[in-house]
Amino acid sequence: MGSIYDVAKKARVSPSTVSRVVNGDARVRAETRQRVKQALAEVGYEPNLLARSLRRRSSQMIGLMVDTLANPFVAELAQAIADALTRAGYFLTLSSTERQSDRLLGHMDMFARRGVDGILLATSTGSHGAEVAARCAVLAQRGIPSVAVGWAVPTLSAVLPDHAAAMALAVGHLRELGHERLAFLAGPEASYISVQRQAGFLQAITDGGAPEPVVIPTGGDPRRAAVLLAQTVEVNGITGIVAASDFLASGALQAAHGLGWTVPRDLSVVGCDNTALAAMAVPPLTTVDISRGLMAELAVRRLVGWLDGTDRPPEPVVETVPVQLVLRSSTAEPRTGERGSPAARKARPQPPRA
Repeated sequence: MGSIYDVAKKARVSPSTVSRVVNGDARVRAETRQRVKQALAEVGYEPNLLARSLRRRSSQMIGLMVDTLANPFVAELAQAIADALTRAGYFLTLSSTERQSDRLLGHMDMFARRGVDGILLATSTGSHGAEVAARCAVLAQRGIPSVAVGWAVPTLSAVLPDHAAAMALAVGHLRELGHERLAFLAGPEASYISVQRQAGFLQAITDGGAPEPVVIPTGGDPRRAAVLLAQTVEVNGITGIVAASDFLASGALQAAHGLGWTVPRDLSVVGCDNTALAAMAVPPLTTVDISRGLMAELAVRRLVGWLDGTDRPPEPVVETVPVQLVLRSSTAEPRTGERGSPAARKARPQPPRA
């Protein structure tokens, strides 16, 4: 393995220039930076990260906090963030609150004690937004900046999707197909994302002049969604479902199966997030894409910009990523007449005769 002097000689620069490139100094010209990076790869020079961390008082570690890894979207977002951090020269350390809001502030303090350079908050416990903002302000004064991912926190820079637009796309699609009676599978009540998506769903219903929908509180559990939906969907004449996430939409597919119904012939289902789960569902799920890769890239860029001093805006910056409807096989025009196969209808319990 070569030394920093070997790299400098090969790139025709000084050792101090090599050091600046290795440390991410934005003042180095792009042409010089590229030449040094090529020399680094050819020589095989690996900087002593521990020594560099001590000199710069930097751990090159970023803390990511999430609600739960059970939701496939959260896991996929965490992977996208890890990839973006790697490209930026940082490593990821992960913490999950398991949707226990009282753990949120404690986990932030734990990150600080472990010496992370910055924190990405992808946990959306909205009831503690003001407390989170206050704690982030304290940590920022200590040189540990934070960026919210997927939700908005007062006084904090954030990268998030347009949740209302996502729901408008889902509702609009079902309405265009001819569905009148819709239901919404709501996520955890304390989740900022779930609250915003439910509000967006209801607004889209109002704007479209559709009949009053049914909102089904699932607590974010697809199994609970399946049970409650099975009890609700036929009684209320529901033909279309919008779920707050693909994770919850899987509960709708399970409920339809339990009723002997076929999706989308007897029930149309739209998810949100466009996870791998949506593409592999049976049938493949129509959903709204949330651009997790773009969210990760923008959030990491915002945080790293603050850390290296190249982008420190005087006021918090909120960036909104676009959303897009992804059409698959779980939606169709509503069916007229009784739903389910003849065998399923025959097997269904009948009310006693008077």
